[in-house]
Amino acid sequence: MPMALDIRSPKFCEIPEPKMICFYVGNGAGSKPLQGYLDGHPELYMLPAYPLTYFYPHWGDWTNNDTGSQEWPEIIEALLYNHSSILDSREFSGHNGLTTLGKDQNETLVIDREEFQQILLNMLAGEPVSSRTFLLAIHYAYAICRREDIQLKKALLYHVHVPAYVNHHVANDFPDMLTIGMVRDPRANVYGRYNHSFAAVDFERLNTSDALIYSRRNYRVTAMLIYEGLEVLRGLPEENCVVVRTEDLHYRRDEVMQAIIKFIGISDDICLKQMTFGGLEWWGDNTYDMKPMNTFNPRVVSDQWKSTIGRVDWYVFEGLLCNYFDKYNYPREKYVSDNWLGRAILLLMILVPTAFEKAIFK
Repeated sequence: MPMALDIRSPKFCEIPEPKMICFYVGNGAGSKPLQGYLDGHPELYMLPAYPLTYFYPHWGDWTNNDTGSQEWPEIIEALLYNHSSILDSREFSGHNGLTTLGKDQNETLVIDREEFQQILLNMLAGEPVSSRTFLLAIHYAYAICRREDIQLKKALLYHVHVPAYVNHHVANDFPDMLTIGMVRDPRANVYGRYNHSFAAVDFERLNTSDALIYSRRNYRVTAMLIYEGLEVLRGLPEENCVVVRTEDLHYRRDEVMQAIIKFIGISDDICLKQMTFGGLEWWGDNTYDMKPMNTFNPRVVSDQWKSTIGRVDWYVFEGLLCNYFDKYNYPREKYVSDNWLGRAILLLMILVPTAFEKAIFK
């Protein structure tokens, strides 16, 4: 006979609420490597990668009075249907490398569905329905299923990933939250993000014609992410926000991680020197056109972009983002004079098609 489940989960109100850390990609890259260094910290609630990116848009569907439900059992069922990768990382349809974990790159992350569901039901029984409560409870239940000691937890890192969701959604539920975003030299980032985060995914999932049609939209989306990725910080308390240069994870990882844990309010731990998810070695993902490596990708700090970026693009990026370059210590090389003449040239250069736009047109 099958063994009965031994579920000993505390009630939601019995669990001390942790400090909320809203983690998003900003206009950079490297969010998964940074999260990988935090993986396994005993004082931190965290789901691997970002399976709950669309939690808030889905929440509106689950609890709409006309089409959804206001009862926890139905909401939990909807979660398990829409976010099944919480239970099994093979269900994640994006690219995050969670299906090639471990020394032999053949392991995945799986937790028991029935146990996870029952813990949530027990934990939330009698609690008023709210997105804030549910987001916290999901992380609590995941930690319990992973046999983590929730008495040690001090903070919760929610990898929402999408910048627009930071103040549109998360800040409404957690007005006192801390935020961590990523930045990267946009001259090096825009082509790679276009090719690997958008174009490569489209060519993998769509037929060739559709992928080519969407390429114009993808370049626009990439540019918007680069230009507007940090705009979500407007209106948030400056002391509650920190931005990490992706390049610094390569050059000064230990210094960066010490600053991060000090900001979060958790102690030093050996996990900060290892890149893992679920305690298993993480090797990146093949969509990024790189060999598997259980370390930070040195290509991020390469200056190879100088041989591929168009001179017009180079000038325009630096001109439009000159304050960004100066604030985060990225030296400007083409747009060197931010004066009336430089801005007049910039206005003309904006009208010239970029190298990408020319290629898409062809």
